[in-house]
Amino acid sequence: MKTNENRCFYSSKRLLLPRLAEKGYVTSANRIRQAQLQEQFNTFYGEDFLELLGSGISQDSSWLNFATRKERRVISPVRYLLLIRFLYGSWNEFIQADGANYRPFGDSPWPCLNRAADHFGENVVQTLQISRCSDTGKPIGIFSCECGHIYSRRGPDQSIKDRIHIGRIREYGLIWINKATEYRNQGLSYRQTAKILGVDVGTVIKYTRSEKPEISNCCYGESKVQKAEDSSKKRRFTHSITRSRVNWVRRDEELSIIVAAKCKEMLQISAQKPVQVRFTTVAKKIGKLSLLENQKEKLPKTMAELERHIETVEQFQIRRIKWAALKRGRNCPLRKWELFKAAGIRPKYSECVEHEIEKHISQSNFLYVDNEVV
Repeated sequence: MKTNENRCFYSSKRLLLPRLAEKGYVTSANRIRQAQLQEQFNTFYGEDFLELLGSGISQDSSWLNFATRKERRVISPVRYLLLIRFLYGSWNEFIQADGANYRPFGDSPWPCLNRAADHFGENVVQTLQISRCSDTGKPIGIFSCECGHIYSRRGPDQSIKDRIHIGRIREYGLIWINKATEYRNQGLSYRQTAKILGVDVGTVIKYTRSEKPEISNCCYGESKVQKAEDSSKKRRFTHSITRSRVNWVRRDEELSIIVAAKCKEMLQISAQKPVQVRFTTVAKKIGKLSLLENQKEKLPKTMAELERHIETVEQFQIRRIKWAALKRGRNCPLRKWELFKAAGIRPKYSECVEHEIEKHISQSNFLYVDNEVV
C-alpha cells in the first residue's frame, strides 16, 4: 500500500502540469505563472490555515514552486493533497485523470478550411502551432495545411463547432489565389467570387487585380530591372501615403490621456495586489508596447506622462506597505513580521521604507488608508 502511495505522488507532477495548463497557469512557452498560482492558492485556503498545516507560502521561494516543477524533490504528501484539491476539487477526480497533455484544440488532424481546395472541411491538417494571446492569455492555434492555407483562432475549443471556426486567415495559399483568379476569368463578379470563397470583396480584389508585367525571353534583363524600379516606386509611394495618414500630434494627445488614466488606476491602493508602474507594464496593459517602444520620439507627451508616474523600487515598496497594512484589517495589532510577509519586502530597504513600516505599526487601529496618487 505504501509503495503504491509513493508511486502516486511520484507521478503526480505528470498529472498536475496538464491541469495547471487548463486552469491558465501555464504560458505558451510551458512556463508556470508562479505568482498568479501562489496568490490564488493563498486565497483558496487562507494564509492562517496554511500556516496551521506548516505549508505557508512565501513570495520568493516556496514548496509550491518545487511541487509544480520537474525537479526530483521530496514534497510532503499533505502539501500534494492541498495542491490536488485546489486543482481537481477532489481526490477521486484526480486519480481518474489520464495524465494526457493539455490539448486546447483537441487531437489531430484538424479540418482544412480552404474553400478553394477539394478537401475543404476534411480533417487533413497535421501542423498546429500554439502561441498565447497577449491580451487575454488564452491559447491561439495556427493551423497550416499542405495546400498552403494557414488560419488561426483563439482557444480553447469548447465544442465541435469551434473546430470549423476561423479567427483570422494568415495565408490564403496558391490554390486559393488560382481558384479566385479562375472565377474572375470565367466572368464572375467580385461579389460572387467572394461569396463562393467565403471572404469579403476587398480580399478578392486584392489577390486577383494585381498587374504583373510580362517578361519576354528576348529582353528578360530589361523587364526585370523595370519591375524592380516599379516595385521600388510603389513602396516609396505607399510609405509616403501611410506616413501622411498618421496624425502624431493627435495620437500623442490621446495616448497621454490613456497612459495617465492607467497609471493612476495602478497606483490606487485597493484590494488588488499592487503592480509596480513601469514603462513595459503600462505599455502592455494598454496594448501599445510596440508603438511606444518604436515611436518614442513622436510621442513626447505620452513619454512625459510615463516618466511622471513611473515608480522607483523605494516608492513601490512604500505602496506595498500601505496595501499590506490595509489588507491585514483593523481587528488586531499589526506585527512587523506580518507586514513584511504580506508586503513581500526584502531586507536592506531604505530609511523611508523603514519609516513607513514604523508608522503603520505604531497605529493600534488601522484608520490610516492613503489612496492618494502622486
